[in-house]
Amino acid sequence: MTYKMKKTLLFSVALAGLMLGSCSSSDDLNGGGTGKFGADGQGFVNVTLNLPTQPQSTSRAINDEFDHGDATEYNVKDATLILFAGADEATAKIKAAYNLSGWKKDLTPSAQISTTLSKVQKINVISASSTDKIYAFVVLNHNNALKVTSTNTLQVKGADFNGTFADLSKEDINTSLTKDNLMMSNAVIISKPGSADFSTEKATTLTDVTDKIYKTESEATSHPAANIYVERLAAKVTLKNATGTSTNTVSVGSGGTAKTFAYSLDGWRLANVNTSSYLTRQYDNTWNGYKSDASDFTTASHVDYDNNSYRFAGISTIATGMGYRTYWGKDANYAVAPSFTDGNDEPTLAGGASTYCYENTFNVAHQNVKETTCAIVKMKVTPDGYTEGTFFTIDDNKGVVYSKTDVKKEIGKRFLAEMGTAYVETHYYPTVTATITVKDVEFADAAGVVTITKMTLTDGATDKDVTADDLTKFKPSIKVNEFKDGYAYYTILIKHFGDELTPWNPSTKTTLSYPDPNSEQNWLGRYGVLRNNWYQLEVTGVAAIGASTPGELDVNHDDTPDDNLKRYISCKINALSWAVRKQSTILQ
Repeated sequence: MTYKMKKTLLFSVALAGLMLGSCSSSDDLNGGGTGKFGADGQGFVNVTLNLPTQPQSTSRAINDEFDHGDATEYNVKDATLILFAGADEATAKIKAAYNLSGWKKDLTPSAQISTTLSKVQKINVISASSTDKIYAFVVLNHNNALKVTSTNTLQVKGADFNGTFADLSKEDINTSLTKDNLMMSNAVIISKPGSADFSTEKATTLTDVTDKIYKTESEATSHPAANIYVERLAAKVTLKNATGTSTNTVSVGSGGTAKTFAYSLDGWRLANVNTSSYLTRQYDNTWNGYKSDASDFTTASHVDYDNNSYRFAGISTIATGMGYRTYWGKDANYAVAPSFTDGNDEPTLAGGASTYCYENTFNVAHQNVKETTCAIVKMKVTPDGYTEGTFFTIDDNKGVVYSKTDVKKEIGKRFLAEMGTAYVETHYYPTVTATITVKDVEFADAAGVVTITKMTLTDGATDKDVTADDLTKFKPSIKVNEFKDGYAYYTILIKHFGDELTPWNPSTKTTLSYPDPNSEQNWLGRYGVLRNNWYQLEVTGVAAIGASTPGELDVNHDDTPDDNLKRYISCKINALSWAVRKQSTILQ
């Protein structure tokens, strides 16, 4: 599988003159009217939001490929400005919150996406020590998860919040994900690009606005803005419509001629998805020095890796002098095994449709199927010349398919072979010398797995039903799956950095998929779904018959590593910024 990321589209919020100024030696920033606030204890801030600030990428840069997406994904229904004070952003404590009222813009699909929204906001004096810095944090489209009271207190899920930014950043958000009301918050930015080791750098989330407080509205308006960039809490996934003919073949019936088979996408959906998210992305500066082992590439050419080998940061500046995007984070179940229960439903999304989900990331130890967000894909499969629609397989042999008539014959043959001719003759036709055959088999289909309910024997003259005891003995010896109307199901595990930045060569692996030393450095982020990234999936081929039901895929319980040799769908994934990530896949 090749996988190309779609990167996080960060929005720029320019805070011109955020009224948080240098502190005096007193307990507040006002300094008795001589500081950044007026004698009345109030100041002004000019807030400008640009959606987006960076145009769609035209150059090939695997960690910085952007796409505007849908105009409604940029809608701003409401804006909340939250101010913190402290020695650093981790320990900074909340001081006040403000609704940026009158700042509302709904974008229609025909609207120009590059839209600027501005607001001059009055704020009250900030109580802080003379050594503290003042930080700004912005939330757009709070979806009732946050509320600002009349006294500028912040409430989170109905309770007053009085803690640090670190506390607020890990508040659990589980609002609905609709494209015209996507929640956004400060993005995580680093000062150096991922073209070289940037391990000495530290990423930042809050914006230092200590020197951006002004006594009057006109001052705030006239001074340069403090820039804040925001990103969506949601990730976006799209699966391109797919039709084609497999280059591989199946036999129709035992000893049948090998046939190619046509396939067409009937539906898809996501599984192994988180139902909530941290308010802000959690970034670990340890990742800044991580670099994959280039020896795992299967080809000599790997231009994307050469340009962006330190993959956790992009190589294109957000804006001149404004730093670089970062491309990983820790979710709430990052180092534990979540218990997903969403693997059995029928896929209903059409090809070309998009859906949204919260980020799902994990360390390499948890990089396995049951913890990885995936697309469950429903394909109509039709062997060449086969007109019956429904077909069957026996004992998970996907290389041979049977019609209903033929599968009954195969079940009968298996019964006679398993039970033995002597046993059948002795127990059912002890006085008959004619050949005993299976005349008919009846079965029920429960979730794709055939259950034999009745079997009838004949000597050519007299029919006899197989006893319940004999059926009970026989049934465990054969597994029959029904592919109703010719539908088969496949899994696409969604890659983040993918093959371009985290190469994985199976020929160099023995007992472990991700061996140490340096498994984290080599493969962290190879799979996963990160906020504000757009994962574009494309099926490029189907190599074999898939599962008979979504439940048979068992994506909620499969603890095998994400990388193994048993994959049935060929897919291309593009991940956009929106970071874009593209993934092509061959279904198997």
